[in-house]
Amino acid sequence: MSDKEEKSKAKGKPAKASKKKAAKKKVAKKKSTKKKAAKKKVVASKATTKKAARKKAVSKARSLRGKRITHGEYRERVALAAYYRAEQRLFENGLPEEDWLEAEREVLEALKHEGITVEKE
Repeated sequence: MSDKEEKSKAKGKPAKASKKKAAKKKVAKKKSTKKKAAKKKVVASKATTKKAARKKAVSKARSLRGKRITHGEYRERVALAAYYRAEQRLFENGLPEEDWLEAEREVLEALKHEGITVEKE
């Protein structure tokens, strides 16, 4: 031990090094409690975020019910579906008119299932 430590022990005072260690332990304890509190807040915010996302998805699905789309939007959907049908058969052995008619049936069925109507031209 150094002379300072011996003198401080003799006087009943702790050495400076032990004071620093004690101070570090207190700081470490404070930090750990803050982390626990922060984790609890994060968990709570995730739960509320999930609830909000569910509500938003449900409200969006409900808002589509009874919705109307323009004839142009309908034609875009049909054109895309017809393209995917032709692509699926590698653009061979088929007629574009058949792809279009089948795509119209698919799109109308999907829109009916979703409760969406098409505006007339």
